[in-house]
Amino acid sequence: RQPSSRPRNYGDVLNRLGQRDKTVNLVVPPASLRFPACSVDLIRGEITSTEGTGRLTTVENNLLRYFAMNSGRALTRDQLLRDVWGSSGQVVTRAVDIAVGRLRKKLEVDPKSPRFLLTVHGHGYRFEEPTEDLVLSTEDTVSQPDGSNQKVSTGQQHEGSGFPDTTPTETKGSGHPRYILDGLQVFGREQAVEDLVKAITRGALLVTLTGTGGIGKTVVGRLATEAIAESLDPVQAVWSCDLQAIRDGTGLVRALAKAVGVAAQPGQATDDIERVAKVLAGAGPSLLFLDNLEHLIEPASDVLSRLMTAAPEARFLVTSRRVLGHPSEHIYPLEPLDMEAGRELFIAAARRKNFHFEVHPSDLSDLDAIVTALDAIPLAIELAAAQSRTLSCRELRERLSRGSALPTAPLQREARRSATLRGAIESSWELLSHEERLALTQCTVFAGGFSAEAAEVVIDVHQSRKSTLELLQSLVDSSLLRSVSLPGLPGRRRFILFQSIYSYAAERLGELTSLGELTERHAEYFVNEARRLSQQRATSEGNEAAKLLELEIENLLLIIEDSGFQNSERALQAVLSLHPLILELGPPETYDRLLNLGLDLTTSSQLEERIDLLLARAKWHRILGRSLDLIEADIQSIRKLAAEAQDPLLTARSRLYLVAAWLLPNGSIVEAEQLTEEVAPVIEAQGKAEDQVLLYRHRSHCAEWLGRLEEAERFIRQALHIAVKHKLIRVQALCRRNLGVVLCNVHRLEESEAVLKEALEFYQSSGDRRSYGSNLGLLGEVLLNLERHAETRALVAESLTVASALNDLLVLGLVRGLQGRLALDGGAPDLAINHLTESLPLLTGWSVGQAIHQTNLAMAYLASDRFTEANACLGEALEVLSGDRNRQARVLALSVRTVLLARSMKLKEAKSSAEEVQRLAKYFGPIEAAMSNFCTMITQDNREEHLQKGSIDPLARSVDLRLLFRSARR
Repeated sequence: RQPSSRPRNYGDVLNRLGQRDKTVNLVVPPASLRFPACSVDLIRGEITSTEGTGRLTTVENNLLRYFAMNSGRALTRDQLLRDVWGSSGQVVTRAVDIAVGRLRKKLEVDPKSPRFLLTVHGHGYRFEEPTEDLVLSTEDTVSQPDGSNQKVSTGQQHEGSGFPDTTPTETKGSGHPRYILDGLQVFGREQAVEDLVKAITRGALLVTLTGTGGIGKTVVGRLATEAIAESLDPVQAVWSCDLQAIRDGTGLVRALAKAVGVAAQPGQATDDIERVAKVLAGAGPSLLFLDNLEHLIEPASDVLSRLMTAAPEARFLVTSRRVLGHPSEHIYPLEPLDMEAGRELFIAAARRKNFHFEVHPSDLSDLDAIVTALDAIPLAIELAAAQSRTLSCRELRERLSRGSALPTAPLQREARRSATLRGAIESSWELLSHEERLALTQCTVFAGGFSAEAAEVVIDVHQSRKSTLELLQSLVDSSLLRSVSLPGLPGRRRFILFQSIYSYAAERLGELTSLGELTERHAEYFVNEARRLSQQRATSEGNEAAKLLELEIENLLLIIEDSGFQNSERALQAVLSLHPLILELGPPETYDRLLNLGLDLTTSSQLEERIDLLLARAKWHRILGRSLDLIEADIQSIRKLAAEAQDPLLTARSRLYLVAAWLLPNGSIVEAEQLTEEVAPVIEAQGKAEDQVLLYRHRSHCAEWLGRLEEAERFIRQALHIAVKHKLIRVQALCRRNLGVVLCNVHRLEESEAVLKEALEFYQSSGDRRSYGSNLGLLGEVLLNLERHAETRALVAESLTVASALNDLLVLGLVRGLQGRLALDGGAPDLAINHLTESLPLLTGWSVGQAIHQTNLAMAYLASDRFTEANACLGEALEVLSGDRNRQARVLALSVRTVLLARSMKLKEAKSSAEEVQRLAKYFGPIEAAMSNFCTMITQDNREEHLQKGSIDPLARSVDLRLLFRSARR
């Protein structure tokens, strides 16, 4: 074509096309469009709504017709300028944005939340033509065939309309709306962009977007700038300027002049800054986006002040690893991605590098570990994903867990220094003063973060004019150190390092400071702090102290690992402070190593510490279901140490430990009670509050299992009184658990439920997961007796989840047994048999517990008419429960045996068994008395008559009695 024949705009295009041959395949715009708010006649350019009839301008009408011809397509601003306005070349104008904004005000129900003229962030716009169904679904009222009007909520989506129910930046099935920038999806930055847009539109003059290298400041800044440019209010002009290659103030001014379209003139930079200021002042409300400003802080502060003075309506959005320190500055620290966004970014980046990359369900945990190891920094994730061509997700995870470096080739689209993490960190390092570098390297002595108090003791910057906290603040301002708030600890903050920065600074540590002195200060501080917090942990301040101690687990484990046998006293103190917390929280393997190491570190003079650790390990063996030989070996060591001890209190305490770890679990109740009473005078006279609580708890257990239930309740209430008096909150929760069990055994179920719930609330608030899981099982027992089966199932499921995570086989065994009783009570004996059979091997190390579960298993076999298996189970249970070994459990086993014998028509043996039940039951409460009466009844000659009359009714709520009654009746 000749230049003179070139169509000037989209209207000319339509006119010319209309004059051509009719056989040309054209996409012809519709004659009209109907929206929820109005109808538009595209031929006349008229718009009709409830408020009357108006007109679209020629540009608005042409633009809407072009959108209608390209419905569903994402159109760039350059396309729209070329095809609608007839512009050519690179034109800096907001004509498209202004026209779209005006159309939205005329067409959309809510212009701020458009449904039809949609923004494609980082690209342009897309038009979604409204269908009849969508129009009807979004109108306030819809005429019905009968002439009535029905209200329909605005925005309702009709099924089958064919219209998406999301904005163009959202993706169904993902929790993360996605932006597109330079043809690539951006994950997880919606909130940051929204926050920046709000800050600018609400009047912030200067917003600095800070963050460590590679975290995505440029991407977020560009997205926020485009989002502001796409709106009409309040900014009317937008400019962007990348300053990474600029090295001084003169270069900064000339870069700004170029960005706003001012030609540089020979002369001084002050002339250029005046010309820039005039452009900004003449543009009215405007935004200037300055990217990568961290190396130009000093000249930038002066330049920005001059521009703000000359152009008071101008706004400035800055990205920088360092804060500017300007009086008008609003600082927005950009956080790492969340886990879901990090995972999505890795997958998208890996698929760009490896077309065949797939994610299997087994890879998800590896992906999460990769994202965590990379601190969820976008650049680090993309660089790691680039290795997916040669490494699997599992191999990437293993390399990162070993601290192996991954290839750091820059991303092809960003061939610059900041395209690698190390390059970004090095450039930040070069901007630091000597004192700041010294402080940063010393931060690497900490593991898992540190408090301000710890920093002031451990970090030593010789002859610095700044305090330690001032230097740390400078590092935070430089985005090399993070200061984060602590959930559950209001008013407290903690410093942490990204792993990439930690690795770089650790390389420089030896160049700048003495590592020996630094680690010595670190170890001394944290051992003393751990001792203080572990003592507070048992008191009324226990929850906060426990949370603070939990924060220092990594620091303490590092001390234990580094000190070892070179400083056994310090390492042992760290173990003693830490092991009760690790028991509650897990993981199991860490607790196992900690106990064994602690015992290796004790010397012959540290009897008390060794006895405490031996008791803890014996209990731990039982929790893990280990063999009785291991438990007995630790018990024998405690016996030996108790014999060697010259301290009466230590000897008495060690004997209480024998009762707790060996005699009670194995059912030697009479021996346990004798030993408890022997040491009682010493404990009551010399023992600490914790010792006295343990004494009364043992007294309660012995009285309970020997049938003196009123005495058992009195003893456990005394233990609780001592714990409350001395503000031992953790011990109080334990006493409430014991009290709840006693109340359940005397059939005061509502009281038992209330007490166990009090304990459960404490375990929830304190974070004691192990006790929380076991307490759920105890509460489940009570609810089962109350026949609240749905609630019991929920507690069982939660308890199993917690116990499985902690590898607590003892609790798993108990809860599996509870599942069995729940199934049996629900009339599913075969399922009950499966659960109870699974529970038995989990209770290795607790013979009485196994015997109780074998008794319940015998009931399940009885319900299935499998007498031989039932008899075998009872034989094993009664062998363990012989004599006076836990009389309470023996009553239940003998009652089941009586039913079995009666149903087998062995009435003579059944009567003998019933007589023994009667003899033992006199020691107990109403449940055992009812069992005794029941056993006597079914062995009488007229037992069928009693059964038909339902004589068991007085205590039919008891699960065990109910099962016995059903078995006998069959």
